[in-house]
Amino acid sequence: MIEQTGSDQSVAGITGLYAVEFANRSAVVEYKNIDSDNVELRVAGFLSYGGPNVMIYAPVRRELFQRVFSFTNTLPFLCSFHDQIICLLYLLNGRFARLNRLLYLYDMGPWEIDETAQKRDLEFYKAAGFDPAINKLHWLLCAFEGAALVRNIDIFPVIPLTSRQKIADLWFSSMFLRFKGHSRYTFDSPFTGEAEKLCAKLQAATGQLSFHDILSEISEFVALLSKTRAQAYFDFWDAILSKRKPIRQDVASPKLMAAGGA
Repeated sequence: MIEQTGSDQSVAGITGLYAVEFANRSAVVEYKNIDSDNVELRVAGFLSYGGPNVMIYAPVRRELFQRVFSFTNTLPFLCSFHDQIICLLYLLNGRFARLNRLLYLYDMGPWEIDETAQKRDLEFYKAAGFDPAINKLHWLLCAFEGAALVRNIDIFPVIPLTSRQKIADLWFSSMFLRFKGHSRYTFDSPFTGEAEKLCAKLQAATGQLSFHDILSEISEFVALLSKTRAQAYFDFWDAILSKRKPIRQDVASPKLMAAGGA
Protein backbone atom coordinates (compact mmCIF):
# COMPACT_ATOMS: atom_id res chain seq x y z
CA MET A 1 0.00 0.00 0.00
CA ILE A 2 2.87 2.39 0.78
CA GLU A 3 4.38 1.67 -2.62
CA GLN A 4 1.04 2.37 -4.28
CA THR A 5 0.25 5.60 -2.44
CA GLY A 6 3.63 7.01 -1.40
CA SER A 7 3.91 9.45 -4.28
CA ASP A 8 0.35 10.75 -3.79
CA GLN A 9 0.73 13.78 -1.51
CA SER A 10 -3.01 13.78 -0.80
CA VAL A 11 -2.51 10.61 1.26
CA ALA A 12 -1.60 11.34 4.87
CA GLY A 13 -1.52 7.75 6.08
CA ILE A 14 -3.05 4.30 5.95
CA THR A 15 -6.14 3.03 7.74
CA GLY A 16 -7.77 -0.36 7.93
CA LEU A 17 -9.62 -2.57 10.38
CA TYR A 18 -8.76 -2.48 14.06
CA ALA A 19 -9.26 -5.23 16.62
CA VAL A 20 -10.19 -3.95 20.08
CA GLU A 21 -9.98 -6.23 23.11
CA PHE A 22 -12.38 -5.60 25.99
CA ALA A 23 -12.47 -7.56 29.25
CA ASN A 24 -15.30 -9.82 28.07
CA ARG A 25 -15.41 -9.45 24.30
CA SER A 26 -13.53 -8.50 21.16
CA ALA A 27 -14.59 -6.10 18.42
CA VAL A 28 -13.44 -5.23 14.92
CA VAL A 29 -13.90 -1.54 14.18
CA GLU A 30 -13.10 1.01 11.46
CA TYR A 31 -13.35 4.72 10.80
CA LYS A 32 -15.86 5.92 8.22
CA ASN A 33 -14.90 8.31 5.41
CA ILE A 34 -11.36 9.10 6.55
CA ASP A 35 -10.30 7.93 3.07
CA SER A 36 -12.44 10.69 1.51
CA ASP A 37 -10.99 13.56 -0.53
CA ASN A 38 -13.40 15.83 1.35
CA VAL A 39 -11.80 17.12 4.55
CA GLU A 40 -15.14 17.84 6.19
CA LEU A 41 -16.26 14.23 5.65
CA ARG A 42 -12.96 12.95 7.02
CA VAL A 43 -13.27 14.86 10.27
CA ALA A 44 -16.97 13.99 10.60
CA GLY A 45 -16.12 10.32 10.10
CA PHE A 46 -13.47 10.44 12.80
CA LEU A 47 -15.85 12.14 15.23
CA SER A 48 -18.69 9.70 14.51
CA TYR A 49 -16.62 6.79 15.83
CA GLY A 50 -17.33 6.23 19.52
CA GLY A 51 -14.58 3.84 20.58
CA PRO A 52 -11.01 4.32 21.76
CA ASN A 53 -8.81 6.42 19.52
CA VAL A 54 -6.96 3.65 17.70
CA MET A 55 -6.30 5.89 14.71
CA ILE A 56 -3.30 7.30 16.58
CA TYR A 57 -1.54 3.99 15.78
CA ALA A 58 -2.05 4.24 12.01
CA PRO A 59 1.00 4.50 9.72
CA VAL A 60 1.46 8.18 8.86
CA ARG A 61 3.64 9.92 6.29
CA ARG A 62 6.96 10.70 7.98
CA GLU A 63 7.09 14.38 7.00
CA LEU A 64 3.56 14.93 8.33
CA PHE A 65 4.30 13.05 11.54
CA GLN A 66 7.38 15.19 12.15
CA ARG A 67 5.57 18.42 11.33
CA VAL A 68 2.61 17.68 13.61
CA PHE A 69 4.74 16.50 16.53
CA SER A 70 7.06 19.46 16.10
CA PHE A 71 4.01 21.66 16.61
CA THR A 72 2.47 19.70 19.50
CA ASN A 73 5.81 19.83 21.30
CA THR A 74 5.32 23.61 21.52
CA LEU A 75 2.05 23.22 23.46
CA PRO A 76 2.28 24.63 26.98
CA PHE A 77 1.06 21.31 28.46
CA LEU A 78 0.61 17.80 27.11
CA CYS A 79 -2.64 16.12 28.11
CA SER A 80 -4.11 12.71 27.39
CA PHE A 81 -6.68 14.15 24.95
CA HIS A 82 -3.95 15.45 22.67
CA ASP A 83 -4.02 12.17 20.74
CA GLN A 84 -7.41 13.43 19.49
CA ILE A 85 -5.87 16.73 18.42
CA ILE A 86 -3.01 14.97 16.63
CA CYS A 87 -5.46 12.86 14.61
CA LEU A 88 -7.43 15.99 13.75
CA LEU A 89 -4.28 17.60 12.36
CA TYR A 90 -3.50 14.46 10.35
CA LEU A 91 -6.98 14.50 8.80
CA LEU A 92 -6.72 18.18 7.93
CA ASN A 93 -3.57 17.34 5.98
CA GLY A 94 -4.92 14.51 3.86
CA ARG A 95 -6.88 11.32 3.45
CA PHE A 96 -6.04 7.87 4.77
CA ALA A 97 -5.76 5.12 2.16
CA ARG A 98 -7.82 2.09 3.17
CA LEU A 99 -6.26 -1.35 3.57
CA ASN A 100 -8.81 -4.15 3.86
CA ARG A 101 -6.94 -5.99 6.57
CA LEU A 102 -6.55 -5.91 10.32
CA LEU A 103 -4.08 -3.13 11.01
CA TYR A 104 -3.72 -3.00 14.78
CA LEU A 105 -4.80 -4.86 17.94
CA TYR A 106 -5.66 -2.55 20.86
CA ASP A 107 -6.20 -3.79 24.40
CA MET A 108 -8.48 -1.43 26.34
CA GLY A 109 -6.90 -2.34 29.68
CA PRO A 110 -7.45 0.43 32.28
CA TRP A 111 -9.14 2.66 29.70
CA GLU A 112 -12.23 0.39 29.67
CA ILE A 113 -13.46 1.45 33.13
CA ASP A 114 -14.34 5.10 33.55
CA GLU A 115 -12.69 5.67 36.93
CA THR A 116 -9.39 3.98 36.03
CA ALA A 117 -9.39 5.73 32.64
CA GLN A 118 -9.72 9.10 34.35
CA LYS A 119 -6.92 8.16 36.72
CA ARG A 120 -4.74 7.72 33.63
CA ASP A 121 -5.88 11.15 32.42
CA LEU A 122 -4.96 12.50 35.83
CA GLU A 123 -1.40 11.19 35.48
CA PHE A 124 -0.90 13.59 32.58
CA TYR A 125 -2.35 16.51 34.54
CA LYS A 126 -0.18 15.71 37.56
CA ALA A 127 2.91 15.48 35.35
CA ALA A 128 2.06 18.97 34.06
CA GLY A 129 1.76 20.24 37.64
CA PHE A 130 -2.03 20.58 37.82
CA ASP A 131 -4.45 20.01 40.66
CA PRO A 132 -6.94 17.18 39.89
CA ALA A 133 -9.79 19.71 39.54
CA ILE A 134 -8.60 20.44 35.99
CA ASN A 135 -9.95 17.01 35.05
CA LYS A 136 -13.46 18.52 35.13
CA LEU A 137 -12.54 20.64 32.09
CA HIS A 138 -11.01 17.74 30.12
CA TRP A 139 -13.38 17.71 27.13
CA LEU A 140 -13.85 21.49 27.17
CA LEU A 141 -10.09 21.87 26.73
CA CYS A 142 -10.17 19.39 23.85
CA ALA A 143 -13.12 21.23 22.26
CA PHE A 144 -11.49 24.65 22.56
CA GLU A 145 -7.97 23.66 21.49
CA GLY A 146 -9.05 21.63 18.47
CA ALA A 147 -11.47 24.25 17.18
CA ALA A 148 -8.97 27.06 17.75
CA LEU A 149 -6.31 25.20 15.75
CA VAL A 150 -8.64 24.40 12.85
CA ARG A 151 -9.63 28.03 12.61
CA ASN A 152 -6.26 29.70 13.06
CA ILE A 153 -3.12 27.72 12.19
CA ASP A 154 -1.48 26.96 8.86
CA ILE A 155 0.34 23.65 9.28
CA PHE A 156 -2.01 21.94 6.83
CA PRO A 157 -2.82 22.54 3.15
CA VAL A 158 -4.94 25.48 2.10
CA ILE A 159 -8.50 24.87 3.29
CA PRO A 160 -11.19 27.49 2.51
CA LEU A 161 -12.30 29.57 5.47
CA THR A 162 -15.87 28.32 5.11
CA SER A 163 -14.70 24.71 5.46
CA ARG A 164 -12.45 25.62 8.37
CA GLN A 165 -15.40 27.19 10.15
CA LYS A 166 -17.63 24.15 9.54
CA ILE A 167 -14.94 21.78 10.81
CA ALA A 168 -14.22 23.96 13.84
CA ASP A 169 -17.95 24.09 14.66
CA LEU A 170 -18.29 20.33 14.22
CA TRP A 171 -15.26 19.60 16.39
CA PHE A 172 -16.31 22.00 19.14
CA SER A 173 -19.92 20.79 19.24
CA SER A 174 -18.88 17.13 19.32
CA MET A 175 -16.38 17.60 22.15
CA PHE A 176 -18.69 19.99 23.99
CA LEU A 177 -21.33 17.24 24.06
CA ARG A 178 -18.75 15.08 25.82
CA PHE A 179 -18.06 17.95 28.20
CA LYS A 180 -21.77 18.14 29.03
CA GLY A 181 -22.50 14.41 29.06
CA HIS A 182 -19.46 12.77 30.67
CA SER A 183 -19.07 12.86 34.44
CA ARG A 184 -15.52 13.83 35.36
CA TYR A 185 -13.92 13.20 38.72
CA THR A 186 -11.92 15.74 40.75
CA PHE A 187 -10.50 13.12 43.14
CA ASP A 188 -11.23 15.09 46.34
CA SER A 189 -9.61 18.28 45.08
CA PRO A 190 -10.13 21.34 47.29
CA PHE A 191 -11.08 23.20 44.09
CA THR A 192 -14.01 20.89 43.26
CA GLY A 193 -16.61 23.55 44.01
CA GLU A 194 -14.96 26.14 41.75
CA ALA A 195 -14.62 23.57 38.96
CA GLU A 196 -18.29 22.60 39.17
CA LYS A 197 -19.39 26.25 39.13
CA LEU A 198 -17.33 26.95 36.03
CA CYS A 199 -18.63 23.86 34.24
CA ALA A 200 -22.22 24.82 35.00
CA LYS A 201 -21.62 28.37 33.78
CA LEU A 202 -20.00 27.30 30.52
CA GLN A 203 -22.53 24.57 29.80
CA ALA A 204 -25.34 27.11 30.19
CA ALA A 205 -23.60 29.76 28.07
CA THR A 206 -22.82 27.70 24.94
CA GLY A 207 -23.38 29.76 21.80
CA GLN A 208 -22.86 33.00 23.72
CA LEU A 209 -19.11 32.82 24.29
CA SER A 210 -16.32 33.59 21.84
CA PHE A 211 -13.05 31.65 21.77
CA HIS A 212 -11.42 34.54 23.61
CA ASP A 213 -14.13 34.38 26.28
CA ILE A 214 -13.61 30.64 26.71
CA LEU A 215 -9.85 31.13 26.93
CA SER A 216 -10.31 33.76 29.63
CA GLU A 217 -12.61 31.49 31.64
CA ILE A 218 -10.19 28.56 31.39
CA SER A 219 -7.19 30.70 32.28
CA GLU A 220 -8.92 32.29 35.27
CA PHE A 221 -9.73 28.84 36.63
CA VAL A 222 -6.22 27.51 36.00
CA ALA A 223 -4.88 30.56 37.88
CA LEU A 224 -6.55 29.20 41.01
CA LEU A 225 -4.34 26.13 40.62
CA SER A 226 -1.18 27.82 39.32
CA LYS A 227 -0.72 31.41 38.16
CA THR A 228 2.41 30.48 36.22
CA ARG A 229 0.64 27.72 34.30
CA ALA A 230 -2.40 29.92 33.73
CA GLN A 231 -0.25 32.63 32.16
CA ALA A 232 1.57 30.10 29.98
CA TYR A 233 -1.73 28.65 28.77
CA PHE A 234 -3.24 32.06 28.10
CA ASP A 235 -0.19 33.38 26.27
CA PHE A 236 0.03 30.37 23.96
CA TRP A 237 -3.63 30.20 22.99
CA ASP A 238 -4.07 33.96 22.79
CA ALA A 239 -1.25 33.92 20.21
CA ILE A 240 -3.05 31.13 18.29
CA LEU A 241 -6.35 33.02 18.31
CA SER A 242 -4.57 36.19 17.20
CA LYS A 243 -2.64 34.28 14.51
CA ARG A 244 0.71 35.11 16.06
CA LYS A 245 3.51 32.61 16.51
CA PRO A 246 3.40 31.38 20.13
CA ILE A 247 6.54 31.69 22.22
CA ARG A 248 7.50 28.29 23.54
CA GLN A 249 7.64 28.05 27.33
CA ASP A 250 9.29 25.12 29.08
CA VAL A 251 6.52 24.28 31.51
CA ALA A 252 5.10 21.15 29.87
CA SER A 253 5.78 17.55 30.69
CA PRO A 254 7.79 15.76 27.95
CA LYS A 255 5.51 12.71 28.26
CA LEU A 256 3.79 11.72 25.02
CA MET A 257 0.11 10.92 24.57
CA ALA A 258 -1.50 7.50 24.90
CA ALA A 259 -4.78 6.67 23.24
CA GLY A 260 -7.58 6.68 25.78
CA GLY A 261 -11.26 5.99 25.58
CA ALA A 262 -13.62 8.37 23.85
